[in-house]
Amino acid sequence: MACTRPPSAPRNVAFNINETALVLEWSPPSDTGGRKDLTYSVICKKCGLDNNQCEDCGGGLRFIPRHTGLINNSVIVLDFVSHVNYTFEIEAMNGVSELSISPKPFTAITVTTDQDGTILGFGGAGLAYSLADIFSVAHPAPWIFSINIQSSLSLGHTSGRGC
Repeated sequence: MACTRPPSAPRNVAFNINETALVLEWSPPSDTGGRKDLTYSVICKKCGLDNNQCEDCGGGLRFIPRHTGLINNSVIVLDFVSHVNYTFEIEAMNGVSELSISPKPFTAITVTTDQDGTILGFGGAGLAYSLADIFSVAHPAPWIFSINIQSSLSLGHTSGRGC
């Protein structure tokens, strides 16, 4: 049997926003670890002005279909609270991910909410959207969403068996 490894981070995170929901979509990782059993998790953190001060979101947000064990590359997030910085870390996993001692690589998107009747978006590398995708003049959303996307640094994969 060939050696396998955990996958790299998901790529090309894109978002779409309507009046009350954030839709996150991404591409599979460039390195699947030599396996086909990919799943995804979306980890939510609420952060203060300093992104080093984050805590788990808890049960406040709803994820459709769910936030872990996703087999498709998208999720819908509902029930945002105003004036909060949310960071969503999107991880790809396979059957050997839990055996790795390396940190799981992820792609993160930060969403800041406010109640001002408009939607704004900005982000870093990998951002795929247009203003037409997120802004509707006929139906302005009751939130401001500021978007920032970043990928974690992948430190490489080691298995301890010379693979």
